[in-house]
Amino acid sequence: MHEVQHISVYIARRPAEVYEFASDPRNLPRWAGGLARSEVRRDGDAWVADAPFGKVRVRFAQRNSFGVMDHDVTLESGVTIHNPMRVVPNGEGSEFVFTLIRQPAMSDGQFAKDKAAVEHDLKTLKDLLELQKSEGREMRRQRAEEAHLSPQQLEHLWAEHLKGEFESKDVEATLATMVEDAYVNHMPVNTGGRGKDALRAFYRDDFIPSWPEDLEMTPVNRVVGEGQLVDELHLTFTHDRAMPWFLPNVRPTARKIAIDVVVVVQFRGDKLACERIYWDHAAVLRQAGLLPAGG
Repeated sequence: MHEVQHISVYIARRPAEVYEFASDPRNLPRWAGGLARSEVRRDGDAWVADAPFGKVRVRFAQRNSFGVMDHDVTLESGVTIHNPMRVVPNGEGSEFVFTLIRQPAMSDGQFAKDKAAVEHDLKTLKDLLELQKSEGREMRRQRAEEAHLSPQQLEHLWAEHLKGEFESKDVEATLATMVEDAYVNHMPVNTGGRGKDALRAFYRDDFIPSWPEDLEMTPVNRVVGEGQLVDELHLTFTHDRAMPWFLPNVRPTARKIAIDVVVVVQFRGDKLACERIYWDHAAVLRQAGLLPAGG
């Protein structure tokens, strides 16, 4: 029976992404310096590589959906060494496992050296793939921030945002129009949230379900500038349900409310970044019977 060492490393990438990269022999020189020091070339059903210990022929397992990348390495002496290798799911990432099998007559020192070489290669693979992920995320962020929407595109995006809030009443569709750290504040009462997690709860629990059925919203004026939009709206509705974002801690009054609202919207790249909403809150309190007419 041969001594074996299972050497593994966690990689913060999806298993399919790790498999796609690591199963391609052409990528070996980028991470497996213990097997391929320079470009590999195809020769029939094998790949020829220049390893630190001489020229080798490598045959990989056929592509599969199980993350198996077992491969046979044939040395110049004609000896073939089987190398089990695979990637499996681990949480939101992957566990990459290489099984090192001790060869006959191999000394302790040589086995330890081979193990260190495999550990080095796996660390290189991890660093390379996680750097690609980080760079890809940063490039997407930069592209989004550098994108400048035309006035027509700003208005279209704002319309999609309003559709999610008032027509489909779809929280995720609303959030899809916004950057990750978007900020919403109803200035007179300081309600809203910052970041998608907080806004998801705000839209789901407070804002979207609280609008009365008889809401009427009439556009009054709109100004569109570079990266921003300002809407002036006239709203009428019956306060027949709790509206914690609008009248915090106030039970339904069944009073008719008519208000003018100004919405300042700012965009970052191709998403909505900030909403600040203003209205005359004293007028609202008077109409709701919560403030004397002369107050």
